[in-house]
Amino acid sequence: VFPLLNNGLEVVVFMETLLYNLFDVIVDAEYAAANGITEGMDWQEAMEALDCTNVGVVARGAAAEDLARILIQAAGLDEECFTYVAVGLQPLPGLESGDTDWTVTFDPFQVVAVETGAGVNPFSIQQGEGPPGLDWPGLVYMTGMDTFDSKQAELCAYKSGTVEAVAWLADPANLERAGEIAATRLAEALHPLIPALMVKYQNAFSATGDIQFGQIETISQISVDVGKTDRLFAADEVAKDLDCE
Repeated sequence: VFPLLNNGLEVVVFMETLLYNLFDVIVDAEYAAANGITEGMDWQEAMEALDCTNVGVVARGAAAEDLARILIQAAGLDEECFTYVAVGLQPLPGLESGDTDWTVTFDPFQVVAVETGAGVNPFSIQQGEGPPGLDWPGLVYMTGMDTFDSKQAELCAYKSGTVEAVAWLADPANLERAGEIAATRLAEALHPLIPALMVKYQNAFSATGDIQFGQIETISQISVDVGKTDRLFAADEVAKDLDCE
């Protein structure tokens, strides 16, 4: 949303769903074994063991590369010593071929890599084990200011329905049915990993949909630091609460 605002678009965030970062770090299992990288290690030590390596990103100049650069900067390493490899929506082939040593990616690939032994998650950005400031919500909803002002009832209905769905997903009694629904959306090869995905995300979504305003300026600063915007945005420039009374 920050680059859109920076370019003059009149948009506003009105709701959030995923409570934590969409992305996380997966290190090739062979590289990890050869370089002493293990699950649960300190993020700084892990990044130092990855110094001057090849990192897979979804696309050059996009969010995954931004996050990789933030991690590298936070660890005090030289960004230009790393090679950034665009791997698209399939990060695992790059790890398997040796084209990348680690990758910044989203699920289901995080779970696939760890569950199949193809990769190691040395520290979890999603669970707050990385450097400070990266625990932003991984899924937010935005709309144009005109729509926000004129379609409050519709947006409130959308928010209410989403919150109801989140509550349904969080109920253990619905876990089996949720898995059945997931199976209609995921490739058959991923079906054995659905239980692991369900466990990971069953309680990962906001129970209210309310915006965490306190995080916005921190995220805006990161956007400035990686060159996506040229100024800080205050929280009330970025997001607004719906009037759903």
